[in-house]
Amino acid sequence: MCLAMTESPADYEAWLPVLGGRRRVRLALGAHPLRAEQLGKGELDRFAVLAGTVSYLGEVGLDGSRDGRASLPAQRRVFARVLDAARNGRALLSVHSRGAEAEVVEALGAARARGVLHWYSGALSQVDGALEQGLYFSVNASMLATQKGLRLLRALPRDRVLTESDGPFARVGRQRLSPVDIPALVQRIAEFWGCDVDEAAAQVWSNMRAVAPPRAGAINTA
Repeated sequence: MCLAMTESPADYEAWLPVLGGRRRVRLALGAHPLRAEQLGKGELDRFAVLAGTVSYLGEVGLDGSRDGRASLPAQRRVFARVLDAARNGRALLSVHSRGAEAEVVEALGAARARGVLHWYSGALSQVDGALEQGLYFSVNASMLATQKGLRLLRALPRDRVLTESDGPFARVGRQRLSPVDIPALVQRIAEFWGCDVDEAAAQVWSNMRAVAPPRAGAINTA
């Protein structure tokens, strides 16, 4: 199954009639950090209402990179609302943390939120702290085409690894990634772990079942 992310409550409501009834798809309610300045009070209030009806929140988080640094005050206000909606593990979050990894991990821990760090690109020295808080990490083929991504995978216990495509944004070469690329990604993970692909797939599936909100059932992330 596929977990599809959105970037705002308006996006979620637009896609819900299209994807909401599909048996193999779960739609996540998003508030992307790079959209934070565009999210007014009305839309944040709508987020709070919708959050009570969903089991997955994403993409959410903070972006302290060059692209997002100027909007960090707005991002923090939005992320605080997101974490209030997700407090004490009521939903699973797919979390953007680029350039703000330490702050994001600390905030997730304070909220006791159930979270997956999507495309983590921070320092490996911060990984142990995230693991201690029960956080998971999702990896994609674009990450594993780099030495930094492979170092992250090497640092992660197998039981904290999930898969993602991050399509259509992520690429390998000129190819835009999509959920159909997940089997090849699992094959790549299996090669890295030195196990057969069925074992790697079973491990990822077990990880998702472990972290999925109880009322949502278990799915694979894409």
